[in-house]
Amino acid sequence: MFLTLKLAVPKGVIMAFKIYKCSDRIEVNIEGISIFISPLSYQQKMNLQDLMLKASNGDMNSAMAAVVSALKMSIKDIKGVQDADGNEYKLEFDNNELTEESVNDLLNMPISGKISTTCTSLLAGVPDKIIGADGKPLEGVSIIKKGSTKPGKK
Repeated sequence: MFLTLKLAVPKGVIMAFKIYKCSDRIEVNIEGISIFISPLSYQQKMNLQDLMLKASNGDMNSAMAAVVSALKMSIKDIKGVQDADGNEYKLEFDNNELTEESVNDLLNMPISGKISTTCTSLLAGVPDKIIGADGKPLEGVSIIKKGSTKPGKK
């Protein structure tokens, strides 16, 4: 579920903004795989920002910890992935966060960089597009549904 906020701007123009709840699920297509993410809470953003600040000062352990934290906190489901036996891959959770094993699995996928960028971009809220390090939208990444859509429901 999302709330719509309408603000008056100069010259009488009305703009609508969507507010996403942390319980919302947003479908992102990454190279044909659907990943369902949720917005981060302010506490999660503070923790992630602290790790990213340490990473920007050269602490590579904090850089990896930031990526792992972003994945754990934001990814809620994945569709279109099979395990080595050809079965549908299922993420595992502990206290509404991905387990270490699921994070390891995701980080070993060929598209792990795009998954990581998608999740860390939530630090600034829910974006309209996922932007890469070069400042351009990531190729092969698109936000499909924005709102309260839960996986498996329309």
